[in-house]
Amino acid sequence: MAKYLSQEWLDLGKSAVNNNSEFRRLATRMNLTIYHVIRDVPNRGTMYFWSTFRNGECVEVSLGKKSDVNFTLTAPFSIWKQIHEGALDIVQAVLEQNLKVEGKPVKGLKILKLAPLMNKIIAELDTDFSEFTTITS
Repeated sequence: MAKYLSQEWLDLGKSAVNNNSEFRRLATRMNLTIYHVIRDVPNRGTMYFWSTFRNGECVEVSLGKKSDVNFTLTAPFSIWKQIHEGALDIVQAVLEQNLKVEGKPVKGLKILKLAPLMNKIIAELDTDFSEFTTITS
């Protein structure tokens, strides 16, 4: 079981996405870097991670800041946690303006098509959220 928002969790997500034949088929021409900004993380403030895709394969994921990206997705911890648990659809979060998307609109349409599948895959990871649920602010 990987701790939520750890490098181990990101690496598990990368493997799970790359091993999903439906995702690989649908994302064949996806070449971009997505930057995730998680605000209001309990006792940590803001956290960042990014993932790079080439020809539909996730080739790199890492914690930390990155400036050369195609998309930035920003939301509070509470929204990201719901998305990554599978309790909230990412498209719904965007439409309800709980998740801010910055980037090129044309590539954004492709991402919005793939995002629900990607997040379904991530929600199936064996994730330990306890570090964040037992902390009081």
